[in-house]
Amino acid sequence: MSSALTKIVKPQKKKNNMPQWMQRLVRHMKTKTFQIYFMAFMIPLIVMVIMCIINKIYPFGTKCFLRSDLYNQYMPFYADLQQKLKNGENFHYSWQLGLGSDFMAVYSYYLACPLNFLIVFVSTEHLVELMTLLIFLKIAACGLTSCYYLAHHFKIKRYSMVCFSTFYALSGFMAAYNWNIMWLDAILLAPLIVLGLEELVSAGKWKLYCVTLGLSIMINYYMSIMICLFLVLYFIILILYIPWKQKLRSFFQFGFISILAACMGAIIMLPGVAAIMETGFSNADFPKTCQFYFNALDVLARQCVNVNVVINNDHWPNIYCGVAVLFLFPFYVSCRQIEWKKKIPNILLLAFFIVSFSNNMLNFIWHGMNYPDSLPARQSFLYILVLLTISYEAFLHVREASAIHLIVCYVIACGFVGACMLFNTHKTDYVNNAYLLTLMFLTVYVVLGAAYKHRAVDYRLFLTMVILFVSFEAGINTFNTSISTVTRSKYLKKYTTNYDVSKDLEKNDPGLYRIELNNRMTKNDGPLSGFKTASLFSSTVNSGIENFYDEMGMDYSKVYYSYDGATPLASAMLGVKYLITDNSSDWSDSYHTLYKKIDDVNVYKINSGFSIGYCVPAGLSDRWTCEGGNPIDVQNALANAVGVKASMFTDTEAKTMGNVTTIGTPESGTIYVQISGASKDNGDTINLTVKDSKGIKKRIKTYSDTKKGYLLNLGYCEAGDNVTLETSTGSMTEVIVYAYRVNDDVTKETFRKLAENQLKVTEYGSDYLKGTVDLKTKKDLVISVPYDKGWTILVDGKKQTVEKFAGAFPMVALSAGSHQISMKYIPEGEYEGIAISAGGLAVFALLVYVDRKRRNKRKIYRR
Repeated sequence: MSSALTKIVKPQKKKNNMPQWMQRLVRHMKTKTFQIYFMAFMIPLIVMVIMCIINKIYPFGTKCFLRSDLYNQYMPFYADLQQKLKNGENFHYSWQLGLGSDFMAVYSYYLACPLNFLIVFVSTEHLVELMTLLIFLKIAACGLTSCYYLAHHFKIKRYSMVCFSTFYALSGFMAAYNWNIMWLDAILLAPLIVLGLEELVSAGKWKLYCVTLGLSIMINYYMSIMICLFLVLYFIILILYIPWKQKLRSFFQFGFISILAACMGAIIMLPGVAAIMETGFSNADFPKTCQFYFNALDVLARQCVNVNVVINNDHWPNIYCGVAVLFLFPFYVSCRQIEWKKKIPNILLLAFFIVSFSNNMLNFIWHGMNYPDSLPARQSFLYILVLLTISYEAFLHVREASAIHLIVCYVIACGFVGACMLFNTHKTDYVNNAYLLTLMFLTVYVVLGAAYKHRAVDYRLFLTMVILFVSFEAGINTFNTSISTVTRSKYLKKYTTNYDVSKDLEKNDPGLYRIELNNRMTKNDGPLSGFKTASLFSSTVNSGIENFYDEMGMDYSKVYYSYDGATPLASAMLGVKYLITDNSSDWSDSYHTLYKKIDDVNVYKINSGFSIGYCVPAGLSDRWTCEGGNPIDVQNALANAVGVKASMFTDTEAKTMGNVTTIGTPESGTIYVQISGASKDNGDTINLTVKDSKGIKKRIKTYSDTKKGYLLNLGYCEAGDNVTLETSTGSMTEVIVYAYRVNDDVTKETFRKLAENQLKVTEYGSDYLKGTVDLKTKKDLVISVPYDKGWTILVDGKKQTVEKFAGAFPMVALSAGSHQISMKYIPEGEYEGIAISAGGLAVFALLVYVDRKRRNKRKIYRR
């Protein structure tokens, strides 16, 4: 044996070459907190991706996620924002939004999320995919923020809270409204705002509350109205059982910080609010009588899984948030470990929500002193947040309950579902085995709860089973009640065709004019494809324009105005120069000349279109008002007011036999028809067929929503043509048809009177216009843009007093001679909003500085 001692060498640890920040990140990813939050974010995201795959949404198929207003409004508005960002334009005004619109109004209501600036990195063809991605990420973020709220509200970190956060992110509210991309920011911020309020009251910590509420107000002031109303109610609950001294301190802090948050968001909010005051929503009157839409059982039944969501005007709330709450709520009420002084306010708060869903007055208040135009019960997400919070608190005490207690709560839940099956008066939304699925999921959860209570299975296995089952339930509900799709290629083809046509026209005929469509895809085809138009669908539309369209016999509502129903006179006054139609019919007449064929469409030039500015006889607005009476009479009265003695429209025969109305054509001319007495089930869809004297079809067209009473343009008909109208809803005998023929000579004489002196536009930009006009006598200059206080009009460098023409358009008086006209737009409330936000940020920074100094002093004192 060697005398030398054997040297024992310890194995060296393998050197970690990762940077320290990466090592810290890896360590953090292994923590329980990270795993909980990661799961809370990823589970809703994975569910939505699976929905994409199942529904064959691009890139997993040929469909795209464009539902309701996402199809008709948000996509076009995002396209307009994209063009502004790429072209470096300001956000003051947009010529593409209808007749022109305050862009800040649209931005504050629809587009204010900072993430939207990512659209500069994608093409318009892939804009819908970016919007879909943002929607899915925001849904996932709702899971994260609600999980964060539960963790800090209960001061615990448990994997089980992921189940409840998943139901918040994939609730019935989300199934109904997940396409409302601009609402999702407020919904994901709501749990953080509520947590901030709790910290404000309990510990005087104000920063989280101030920042999150300020962000919510800035990004979407409309949904923030509901959040603020809820905060007042919740604040009352929070201060119920604290000392009076703390009550007074909390009351002051709550009021001051809430105002500060609103001030910080004023830069976006104020211009938006100023614009909304010019819409039809500003004229709503508080309901004079109290009424209830439905009973409590009908409302609560909507907690079941697979209940069809409601997005129309029927007031039904979308409140599904997991079947487990049907068991956990009665358990919460009967749980001895939870004090009654805590339970009673929460139960009353939920009851108040239930009453609010069905009561007209409370419904009016919740929605910003207005009734929503469809998309009912928009405050439902707050009810869901409260219900899930107390349900999770009940879940935390399940192990402490007796078996009898759990069985009784299960029986109560099953009895509730049975009562819904038997006594619910509104059964049309309860399809796809909604009640049976609810009972099945309820039973599974109770069995899992019993296993959890008695520790019958390994905790990790139990947790995996529960999370998978929760994801399955939420996924089933989302699949059956959400994710509506359209064919992607069809949508993009229409967009591309309109874009190509408008660019071709712009190249050959540069200038400031409007283009319209006979068969539009949406009422926002203009901003979608980048051209100026005379139609707009937005919650921010000017009420004066709506009224003008109504009186002129055109299609309108509180949230849109449309070119449908435009007569030659209305078209000329709106500055429409080109009409795009499909190539299946000929729409040539005395006012429309086929200009060219591009792709699969025909482009007609409108011969009588006025410039965007035209001069009318001085004092015409005193002799003619666009109010009251039949649209045909209103337009005939305008011709008379400018000195034309004859009528532009003359009656022609409309004879109904069976389900067919035949329009008389004793003379050639363009025919217009007005339908009276139509309803949703009767005469709402009208089919036109025009045949020549030999029986050969010349033109066919389908008119929808004729119940609105707008004029139907049947096109030019030769004497002796066979013109028939037939309805596919109800019968023609149940409606009244008025038919009129355009008198071309009188109409052209009226045009000469109105268009004798027109504004020659020399320059225009995103928020200004310059031009010249020459007059032999004094006249009034009318600009065919919506009247708005944001416009400043200069004549020869001098600011003018702006009047209204036809209650809708800006008008200035001009003397004889040559004049330089200049217009500039600044959104109302912009400067005030900037000043208030700057002041709010300054106060916020000062408070942060003072708070930091105070904390530093405390640290020094403690040392």
